[in-house]
Amino acid sequence: MEERLVMAGPRGVTRHQMIPAIRENVDKPENILKLYQEYPETFMGSLKYIPKGEKALIMPVIEENHEISPINEEKMLLEQRLRPARKGITYHQIIPALERASEDKNFKEIQLIKKYYPEKFQGSMKYIAKRYMPNIEQALSEE
Repeated sequence: MEERLVMAGPRGVTRHQMIPAIRENVDKPENILKLYQEYPETFMGSLKYIPKGEKALIMPVIEENHEISPINEEKMLLEQRLRPARKGITYHQIIPALERASEDKNFKEIQLIKKYYPEKFQGSMKYIAKRYMPNIEQALSEE
């Protein structure tokens, strides 16, 4: 059975769970990479709370495996449609966007939200009205 590196709280994985998980796995690059891949936004947001010495060990692992794209037009256009709040893209943008896309059968939009905001997508699924689920599931099956 696979061991969980971080346990999600009621709001998913936040920096309060991520920071200890990162610090416990500093000497295990494969675990650091796994945390980064599973929770990219939370991971990157948590790094500012990691001591410099530990961060110096972590950054080479991330940079080596990080696909850096200076301008991702697809993500930029998605962000414009989501209309971020002062705190950026939150569940308050993701949930209505998923429901609208489901209603309009805009499967591409659902796939883009999942691609660029995987953590928030997963966390939003428990708040999506049941009537939208068949279209969301169909969009995911067409990926």
